[in-house]
Amino acid sequence: IDRLDYTKGLLLRLNGLDRFLEKYPKYIGKVVYLGIIAPSREGIVAYQALKKEIAELSALLNKKYERRGWQPVYISYGVFPRRDIINFYKHASVCLVTPRDDGMNLVSKEFVLTSSTVADPGMLVLSQFAGSAIDLTAALIVNPYDIEQVALSIKKALEMERSEKIQRVRRMV
Repeated sequence: IDRLDYTKGLLLRLNGLDRFLEKYPKYIGKVVYLGIIAPSREGIVAYQALKKEIAELSALLNKKYERRGWQPVYISYGVFPRRDIINFYKHASVCLVTPRDDGMNLVSKEFVLTSSTVADPGMLVLSQFAGSAIDLTAALIVNPYDIEQVALSIKKALEMERSEKIQRVRRMV
């Protein structure tokens, strides 16, 4: 869940997802990335271009990995009610918060807090450049420019034992 903004590293994130699926093809057909992007500065040409680049890269990844009606990337532009966002957090196996530069980043904190309320929490993959990385040290901290590290962290988050996820989430709450 992000604002449409170049600082959020959305293209880097999609490149990390691409590398993840290249390196770990056993996840093709099993993992879906849902990107919820809130519109921002829609009248600015650079933001319009970013939205177009995200759409093009998403389409490319979907074409590259599509299998029998399954596709890896779903992008939704808009704002969802809070109850829906909480539901997404509760059911997510991984939350990718990988900005190139960011302030506190409340999405990461909301995800951790919500994950702490479920029996099998998801794991947070968090950019070292998000302000919340100072507090959420039990997350899988990544450099979003390091596509290999992002891909490996997605795999690690998906394969992490439930007991370790619970322990990490408790340390972050």
